[in-house]
Amino acid sequence: MARRTQSIAGLLLLLVSIFAIGTFIDNHPEIPVLLVLALAAYIAYRLWRRTHLYSDEALTCYRCGSLAAPLPGTGNRYRCPSCSKQFAGARHSF
Repeated sequence: MARRTQSIAGLLLLLVSIFAIGTFIDNHPEIPVLLVLALAAYIAYRLWRRTHLYSDEALTCYRCGSLAAPLPGTGNRYRCPSCSKQFAGARHSF
């Protein structure tokens, strides 16, 4: 279920981003379109990569069994989105 929610959120983010890019291009004709599209592609790639890295380094919550995401800057702390349990686990790179 969590992956389906992430996919729907990602699709909505993509649609909003396409609309925002189109509006930006219309309002700023002096900026080359290819530059704007390259920047948008880079941002989309970074978001995709971050999402997949989070899911690759997620651990199973011992309380409810869902995937707990690593907390950035903590080294080994995780928080479960379902039950809000925070716990220490394997080291992560965030």
